[in-house]
Amino acid sequence: MMRLVIPALLALAAPTFAQTTCDPLTKFKIAVTNLQIAKAETVSGAAAGTVRAGRGPETIPAAMPAYCRSDGAINPRTGVDNKPYGIGFALAMPTNWNGGFVFQGGGATLDKCDALTAIVDWVENNTATDAITATGKAFPGRSRPLCPWPKFAHYKGAGDSEDARNFECRE
Repeated sequence: MMRLVIPALLALAAPTFAQTTCDPLTKFKIAVTNLQIAKAETVSGAAAGTVRAGRGPETIPAAMPAYCRSDGAINPRTGVDNKPYGIGFALAMPTNWNGGFVFQGGGATLDKCDALTAIVDWVENNTATDAITATGKAFPGRSRPLCPWPKFAHYKGAGDSEDARNFECRE
């Protein structure tokens, strides 16, 4: 379901996102699902050498473009324990967005990847990656490729099934 909803959100948001601000995204709706975008704000760009890499003091040589940060939930609801539930998401779309995206979810999953290096290679070196390798503390020793949409990781049928090198991105 998520594989279908997020790409649909992005595809349908493209005309809305052509606006000069991110504000219209808070009114965005998809008829087939309960989707709420709680916050949409424009984040200004940063010059090369001013962006921190991770939590340390180091900066990266790449500039960051201005982008729209949208936070929301799919199927938000209140549980029997009166706690809010839903599938939370955050989208960062450059102000000159071309319709492409990288999607990462939360929870007990393979939640660590170096998307920044892939983006820098793409923007500064015109080198697009076929996949980004994801790992995570929740599953020590496991890795998987994060594939560009509409492709997803398929096990090749040989080798360690916990190793991303034994998967390929295909539809």
